[in-house]
Amino acid sequence: MQDFVYIKNDVLIPLPDAIEILDQANDKEALVCNDKNQKAQIYAPEINFYLKNSQDEILEQSKNVLTLYEARASVYDLGLDLEQSKEVKNRLILVDSDTQTVEFLKEHGFKVIALSSAEILAVFGSVGELCTVVKNQGEEVEIDFDFLLFKAEDLSVVRKDFTRQSGCYNLLNFENLEVLLEFLQSKSPKYHYKTYISYNASVCQYHERRSEHCAKCAEICPTVAILKDDEKKHLEFSQVDCLGCGGCISVCPSGSLDYAPMPRESFFTLCEFYKDKKILIIPKKMSLENLNLALPKDVLPFMIEGEKWLSSMHFLTLLQNSGANLVFYTDFVSRGSNEAIVLLNTFFERKFQKKAIFVAKDEKELQNVLKEQEFIQDLKYDFHNNTLTTRENFAKRMQEMIKNEDFG
Repeated sequence: MQDFVYIKNDVLIPLPDAIEILDQANDKEALVCNDKNQKAQIYAPEINFYLKNSQDEILEQSKNVLTLYEARASVYDLGLDLEQSKEVKNRLILVDSDTQTVEFLKEHGFKVIALSSAEILAVFGSVGELCTVVKNQGEEVEIDFDFLLFKAEDLSVVRKDFTRQSGCYNLLNFENLEVLLEFLQSKSPKYHYKTYISYNASVCQYHERRSEHCAKCAEICPTVAILKDDEKKHLEFSQVDCLGCGGCISVCPSGSLDYAPMPRESFFTLCEFYKDKKILIIPKKMSLENLNLALPKDVLPFMIEGEKWLSSMHFLTLLQNSGANLVFYTDFVSRGSNEAIVLLNTFFERKFQKKAIFVAKDEKELQNVLKEQEFIQDLKYDFHNNTLTTRENFAKRMQEMIKNEDFG
């Protein structure tokens, strides 16, 4: 398998020998590729985005493209987001659905029960092991099933027990019945998912404490992936229910939670590729294919899986490693990340009279803030210690900037 493959397109410059250049996509396996049609473990859209928009000199572009490939490979090698699967059956519950959908799914081998929302008292469990409590002739009856399908144009008014566990899907998200069928068949009899969270109970402020000091992760989780047992003071994790958003990581004050696709060791290693570069943070969900803008010299995309997991420690590490303020291109900022951004921006305004982190939610805002991004004198600080907790890492970095000064 070739590690790095580049499929020719409208933009082609001389590339290092480590990158194999192909005229078009084929069935040859690769680790990282710039074209989604190639048989590769990792599709890296930032490569085309960088080459199409960067104002770096050609030689510098060539070096940076290799850096982007190597960065992707590093994250892949050090990631702990292991592939997992569980056996599921073909038992469906359709809520407030039409007869056509019910009959169509029955014809294709699914066992279907059609219910109204009013009949369903509760839904709990996870995909393949879901259970609903329904009213039947005045009695409460439990029904085991694998998938729940409901219709909702506005998710803000949908029952929480229809959306918080895995295996529950909105029928309006599927273009037609054939697309729905293909989706369900891809999820059964093997349901595939990833590990997104790793947990160190020894530094958790909730674990086995006499009184509850913290449970921010369970409070912020949009699903049932993190639940707390208040009697034992234990956190319970369900990887199959986890969306991988990372919101729990950014609000964790102790660093007991880590993001499996990019754990701290991987993050610190990745930062080394971005020394003396202006970092543009881009979550996977943000489309790059149709972005057309001027990417100033020294700006390099920093790709992340979910958009919610970046904490104050992560942001400050990137700032001090690059020596420049950051641009975060995202249409949503989590509570934890927002608190970190406000904290660092407040401090940077007092110390440097500059902003630490710019947030851009669309192409126009992105173009504007990229013009403001700059290297900041005395910001760089080369320090990585993976044995320290997240809080200790952040404190050490802040101490370097504060020194003996008083910022109020």
